[in-house]
Amino acid sequence: MYKNFETGRSMIEMLGVLAIIGVLSVTGIAGYSKAITKYKINKTTSQITQIATEILTTFANSRHFSGTDNEYPNEFITGNSGDLELFKTLGIIDAKMIVNGNLVHELGGNLNIYGSERSFAITVMNLSREACIALATNDWGVGSGYFKGLEINAGQTSVVAQDCIYSSDSAGIIEDDVLACVDNDTVALPLSPSVAAQGCTCVSNTCVMELAYQY
Repeated sequence: MYKNFETGRSMIEMLGVLAIIGVLSVTGIAGYSKAITKYKINKTTSQITQIATEILTTFANSRHFSGTDNEYPNEFITGNSGDLELFKTLGIIDAKMIVNGNLVHELGGNLNIYGSERSFAITVMNLSREACIALATNDWGVGSGYFKGLEINAGQTSVVAQDCIYSSDSAGIIEDDVLACVDNDTVALPLSPSVAAQGCTCVSNTCVMELAYQY
């Protein structure tokens, strides 16, 4: 009897230990997943910042993006294989970011860059709502003189940040203001999390954000 009692107690203890291990495992996995997401968001932010800095540095003394293969010699778009290759050669983009001929950010979505004369924009696609809010509230260089603004256009692949940022005279906004376009409203930067959340209303990974630069 005594032996059976000991066995029963050991079973209960074992089940208790397994339950604790299960809870710790779930908590650990959730914490790990959160840490990975934060790392990827920070890495994507770093990638965008680096690309913008390299473009500004590379073309600082030129009024156009010479050497690109777009229809017009003073424009570029990374959707053109020649422009993408040129940007890789110039060190503007990391070769590791090119996957199957597309420029891809750390979060796994496409990254498109296009420019004309002394302005350019970086479109960040396939963002989750969490990533969209995190990127939208980042200080991208307000006051730098180069960064002009961003547009959040959740779920859309056609983003018009330059129209919103640079063609807002009718709204009484001067060119030097650093602005964000959220739900077709123009607001000052940096964005608060609550304002960013208004624009980042996408489902799944369909948020799109565009950053505009001028120099």
